[in-house]
Amino acid sequence: MDIKFTEKEYEFIESEFGYTKEQVDGLSPDELYDLADDCFVIEEEETVAAGEDGELSERGETAAGIVTKVNE
Repeated sequence: MDIKFTEKEYEFIESEFGYTKEQVDGLSPDELYDLADDCFVIEEEETVAAGEDGELSERGETAAGIVTKVNE
């Protein structure tokens, strides 16, 4: 898998999960899917926190973007 994350996404991953850019780039496909699953949990949490009429937070948007990239 050749996924190109943005610097913002790399920073998010490091902040949330402790992986450096180099570690993320070295993840196997299965590990990337696990990362996407963890990001999906964050997206869900942020969606619930936003409520029915609320806007998804930047944290939720970034997590959602990572899920989309990994699952493309």
